[in-house]
Amino acid sequence: MGQKFKFDAAIKVLFNMSRLSGSAIAHHHDALIEDSRMLMTRTRASHARIYQIVNRSVGDLAKLGCEHDENMVLT
Repeated sequence: MGQKFKFDAAIKVLFNMSRLSGSAIAHHHDALIEDSRMLMTRTRASHARIYQIVNRSVGDLAKLGCEHDENMVLT
């Protein structure tokens, strides 16, 4: 149950970040759009990969000066 919650939370965070940052994230990580599509279908990604993508993206938002919530980082 806990893993499913974290998995769903990771997808939601990634989706929200893509809406917030738009081209800024895509510019720094071309693979993010493809990764988010992959995550939405829940097929080829492991939990570790999802967390890696989300945490990397949160870090990039901070570097770009975008608003973000510290709680977005998943452990």
